[in-house]
This record gives sequence, structure tokens and C-alpha cells, in this order.
Amino acid sequence: MEDALRPSKEAFEYTLRASHQLWSTYFETSDTRLPLECIDLKSILRDTPAYLADGLIASDKAFSFACAKTRGDLDIKGQLRWRTSRAGADCITPYKVIPLDLRLGVSEARKVEISNEAPLSEWPGVRGISDYDEGNHIAVLFLAWAYILSAKWAELLDRSETHQCSMKYSETCQEPAEAVQPEVIEVDLPPDASEAEIIWWNAVLSGTPAWEISVEYQSEKFVSPWSVSLGGAISIRAKQGMHLQSTAYNPPSSTTAFQYLLRFCNHHLIYAQCTAALSASFFMHNSCVRKPPPLPIPQPAKNPEYQSTPASPQSVSALLSEHEKLLPYYMTLSSNIWLTTMPAMKSLFFNPDIPCNLVSAWMNPAFAIINPLVKQGNIPHLLSGLSARQPRAASLWLGAAIMGTSSVFLKECEQGMMTPSLQSEAWMGTPTTFLTQPPRIYDNDADSVQREDECKLLFLATHTDGGYNHGYLTTWPWKPFGSTKLCDADLLLREHLGCGCHALQYEGWDWELGDGSRIEDAGVGARFASLLSASNCASTSALVSMCVSCPKPGVTSADLPALPTDCEYDLYSDGQSDNPTRGIFCWLRLDGFPANEKGIYQHSWVEIAMDSDEEIDELESDDSTAGVRVERIQGWIGGVGDVELVIEAETEDIRDTA
Repeated sequence: MEDALRPSKEAFEYTLRASHQLWSTYFETSDTRLPLECIDLKSILRDTPAYLADGLIASDKAFSFACAKTRGDLDIKGQLRWRTSRAGADCITPYKVIPLDLRLGVSEARKVEISNEAPLSEWPGVRGISDYDEGNHIAVLFLAWAYILSAKWAELLDRSETHQCSMKYSETCQEPAEAVQPEVIEVDLPPDASEAEIIWWNAVLSGTPAWEISVEYQSEKFVSPWSVSLGGAISIRAKQGMHLQSTAYNPPSSTTAFQYLLRFCNHHLIYAQCTAALSASFFMHNSCVRKPPPLPIPQPAKNPEYQSTPASPQSVSALLSEHEKLLPYYMTLSSNIWLTTMPAMKSLFFNPDIPCNLVSAWMNPAFAIINPLVKQGNIPHLLSGLSARQPRAASLWLGAAIMGTSSVFLKECEQGMMTPSLQSEAWMGTPTTFLTQPPRIYDNDADSVQREDECKLLFLATHTDGGYNHGYLTTWPWKPFGSTKLCDADLLLREHLGCGCHALQYEGWDWELGDGSRIEDAGVGARFASLLSASNCASTSALVSMCVSCPKPGVTSADLPALPTDCEYDLYSDGQSDNPTRGIFCWLRLDGFPANEKGIYQHSWVEIAMDSDEEIDELESDDSTAGVRVERIQGWIGGVGDVELVIEAETEDIRDTA
């Protein structure tokens, strides 16, 4: 007897072999350096809004941001706006306005440590880049970025009347006792560094909270989401100016601090590592990792003559200066990585052609290849493969690797923890769910609809009224397989099958202000399109489509390369498919399953309660809409009188088929 949910053996085998062949090509490299895409951070930007509406509010305008305290932290409110019908369409379906909170402040700084066991302790270099990045300066650059981002945060937030920001050096910035800090790493600054510059570097590198940037809101103090403190048994200090008094100076602005950073990078000829450290700053506050992230011990260039002008047409300052302009957009994405950055990273495993019951066949080969690299700690090879699959997110995977969390994120993907995110799709250009792909157009005489299109049209046409309904994004990214008889489909769906004008289109983001008004933000492209066009990555992701449900005529699994015989991974496990299948079918059938889907709702992967079975059995009919509640029909067709006519017609149908 045919299984209602599990794929056929041939479909599973074909997908398994095709997937293994595809993933193997991504990891075919003998180059031990990082791919260039790993330092192309700006490629993650698409329609990203500027953090705290930077550049969108007049300097003389009095305003305050709308905030809320959440479990000891501080969030700022906003909303995304989406069209569900193309501009100029005759059939208009409801707009989607989706509220979203981003992290504004945290209760305490994130502690990090310097360790000789940190990932990428030996910098592997980047393909296509020479004469730069000798030695390892990741930790120094990371600490500098933490200050620059925090200073920018204070400058943007200080415009709000209800937020009082402060920036200061600590009055007690002294060397820790040798018993506590047995090892001190000295960092060489530019020889012409000013006293203010030296003091700033010593504060940034200090193991104590030598600089403090905070905000007071409703009598509580918060620090920026990018605040860090340095702990552990190893400390860092500048070679110059050990006895300078920090109290004689005020902390520099983000602009001045960025210039200090550029001078340091020019002095040491650092390019790729500076961008890599900025990528790592996205993952400062990761609640899943409780231990302080380890950063590599700073190492100077081995060649003492290295600090000279490189044979390159571009200076370090020119290469890195674009980051200062794009900081507010990076800050938006990194302020709450769970809602933005992580879904974009995990999207490299998403394939819109894979149905829910073939997820295991698609994912198993990927982790059969990836897990040994993670176990070996072969980060360059791992990042090469991930970058080949999804170059847009390569810089984020490098940042996660530096912070020691890439393996955690990969394990989450292996376990199916891949939540779709509309903001990731709009702000970062990474597809995370089949629901945002346009549905097919159906003829007027169609008698069935593909279930994936059924989901898409219900999502587009249903109001987001505050209750749990089809108007909200499901947490399951994988499409259902098969089709539904049109007589069994939702009445709301039938109205739009032939429209051809419905698709999800991002309109913009609104920052909410304290008086109830909003500031519209069209995204980074409206201001810095020229910077984004110069990205090393393609404008769209390089995700390769693999239509496993419709191989070429005459092609079978036997025509594809055989699977490796020495693979330790259980390639034939279907443990990745049951949850996505149950999840998407239960979301689609929120109002109940049609009678002819008994094989689905009674399947071990779904197992709907028996009382639901009995209700459906009482109405054994090809048209399950006879059992729909009157209030649902009233919502669909908009009138009580019409409801009575529909119910009467449906009742006649039942009598005829009895």
C-alpha cells in the first residue's frame, strides 16, 4: 500500500544522490585560504534600514523612540510593511503590517577572553589578497569595533528626549595585578600616535571597564548590544604611553575612533582581518553560548620589514572607509541576530524545490560532508564550502567562526532549527521559505491546486488580525507536496487562483516614536546604492536549484553517482522529514483536513486526534467545505444572506452524494 506521506524509495534515492553530488561540488577545494566572499560584508545588505533612523530625522526635531523593557533588556519598536498584490493590480489583497522589536540596550557587557585555543589563531589568508594581514590582529580589531559601534549607538540614541546617554573613561584604569594577569600582550601603535589616541587604545584594550558608554531610560541603565569587557588570564595593552592619564581626555566620537582604527590598520597593513572582526561583532550577544568567546592572541607580522607601503593600487583606508557609512545598517542586522542574521545564515540549507517529505534526503548528504570538517576544526575548508553554497552570507559564517559559534549554528540546522524570516528576506536578500515565492496562475476550469500554491495564496489573502491564522508566516520553511481538489480548497483561495497578480513585495520599515508617529525607512539602497553595486558577490544568492520531484525524462537514481560506501553518517535516516511534514500540513489544515486526506491526518508523522477523525467520517464527501463553520463562510463572502444560500447548496450536495 502506498504511503500517504513518505516519498517513494526511488524519489528518496534520487534526491539523496543528487544532493550528495551537489554538496560535494561545493567543498571541492584544496586551497587553504578563505574565499574572498568571506570579507565581503556589505553583500549582506539589501533593503536594510538604518539603525535608529540614522539620517532620516531632522536635527532640530524633538522626538523620542518607542521602547519596551524585555527580561532585563531594552527593545525598540518598529514594523515591516508588505504588499500582497502587485502595483496596479485589479484584485487587492490585504497589506501585511508585521510588528518587530529590535534590541536597543542590554543589562551588561559581553565578556570575552584572549586564548591560545581560539579559532583561527593562525590567520589563513584570503584568496586574491596579498601584501596584507600578516600576523593576527583579530582580537585588537574586535575590541576597537566594540567601542566604535557603542559610540555610534550613543550618538544616535542621544537624539531621543527620553534617553540620556553618557560616554566616559573609567577613573580607575590601571594595570591588573600580575597574579591575576600573568601574561600581557603588547600591541604596537602607529609611531606618530597622539596622546589622545594612545589613551583610547589603552582603554579599548584594557581588561577593566576602562570606557563606559551607557543610556539611562526610566531610571534604569543599559549598555549597547555591542559592549564588551575583556577577562581571562591574558590581557592586552599598547606599547606606548603606559602612564598617561585618561581623565584628561573625553572618549572620542565614533568618527574619530574609526580614524584611529584606520591608522592602526594602515600601520600594520590590515584589510581582511578588519572586516572579519566587524563580522564577528554581530555575534557579541548570543544567549546560547554562556562561556566567554575566545579571541586569538595578537601576533605581529613575522617579517620586521612588513610594515611598509604595499604594492597595491588601493590604500587600506580606501578599502575600509565604506564600513563607516554602512555602520547603521550593520547595526540593525546585528542588534537582534535571532530575527535577522541567523535565519539568513541558515538559509544556505534551504532549497525551494525540496518538499517537506524529502528534507532528510536533501540534508543528510550535506552534513555527511560538513560534520567531519567541523570535527577536524578545518574552518577554511568549511567556510569555502558554505561560501560556495551561499556567498551572500559567507562573511557572517566567518564572524561566527571567530566567535566559536559556527558549529553551534550548524548543529541547529542539522536538527531542523531553521525558522523563516521575512525581515531576513527583505533586508538581506536571502530566501528562507517557499511561501514568499510567487504562486502559479490557474485556469478557470482548474479542478485542483498544488498544495504549495494553496499555502501561498492563503498566506497572501488572509488578514493578519491578531489571531493565529494563515495570514502569519509558518515556522516551517519547506513546501508541502501534492495537490488538493478544488472542491476541498478554502473558499478564500478559490477567488484568487486565476488572478496572477498576487505576490509578496516589501515596501519598507517604520521606526515607531513615542508619540505614536512613525519614521519610514526605505533601506540602504536609497542612499548608498553605488557602494552596494561594488560588492564582490552577485546581487542574488548563488543557491543552486535542484528540482528533485521532476528529474529529466528517463533519468533515474541509477544514472547519478553512487553514494560513498565509507560514510559514517546515516544517509537513509528520515528523521529530518517528519517534523517539517507535520508542521506544514497542520498549518495548511488549520480548519481541518478533507476526508480524502485521511491517510495524511492518520499517518504516524501527523496523528490528528480521534475526535477530528470522527467529525470528518460523519461527512464522507468529496467536498469538505460542507463542514465549515458559518462564521468562516461569512468572513469569506461577506454577508449573512449569502451564507444561508451557500449552506443550503452544500447541504444539497451532501444529500446527492449520500
